Amino acid sequence: MKKEDTILFLHGGPDHKEEWNAVIKLLDEYQCLAMDLPGFGLTSKISNDFDFTIRSQVNYLSDWLINKHTSEKILLVGHDIGAILSLAWASEHKEEVSGLLLMNTVADRNFEWHKMAKIWGHKIWGRIFMFFVNNTFFKMGFSKDFPELAEVDVNNVAKGLSKTARRSLLKLFQKMTAPDYYDGWEDKFKKVVTEIPTTVLWGKQDPLVTQEYAHRLGGKVVMIEDCGHWVPRQKPYLVAEQIKKMLG
Repeated sequence: MKKEDTILFLHGGPDHKEEWNAVIKLLDEYQCLAMDLPGFGLTSKISNDFDFTIRSQVNYLSDWLINKHTSEKILLVGHDIGAILSLAWASEHKEEVSGLLLMNTVADRNFEWHKMAKIWGHKIWGRIFMFFVNNTFFKMGFSKDFPELAEVDVNNVAKGLSKTARRSLLKLFQKMTAPDYYDGWEDKFKKVVTEIPTTVLWGKQDPLVTQEYAHRLGGKVVMIEDCGHWVPRQKPYLVAEQIKKMLG
């Protein structure tokens, strides 16, 4: 990998591209791009019939990159749902990807989803949840579940919860929590991490995805002992440090 490579950041959910702001500030000598995933944040545009399959998300990212003037190679940095898209896109564009840095994600059909993911993925309870939980209540619940996050981070996450983002979150998790979500992709994921330099940077105290899933992804695992799920927000300097190591 080279310092001249473009670094592309793909955020987790529920979140948006500003999840990476603190990391990008530490990488001012590099070319950095951060994208709002389809339907998330304040900048992404999708049609009402966007189906949130992995294929649709891969196509969305390809279209988004067309006019971004990236370098010859891209280092993909993905957290949570953004890491799944990183794996998927890299598996079909190996010649364009110099490396993968993945954080606290799961790409396993047998994963036992956490309580909130099951609610979001339920066609009825998900809608009820979004109807009754405004941003104030969301921030209260988010702070309780992730006390390690600063208030400024909790407020920033909530800022991106537009009506479109809320609908997108429900549609995505309805797809993602179904057993066939990874059909046709699991073998590609396992193969790409053997063909492209891959590092898994993992917050060990993650209450959502246990550390065993870090090793299931493949690649080199770097464990952060005093960190939870939101690695880019909680430990941005460690993310930046890892990126610099990968780029040399």
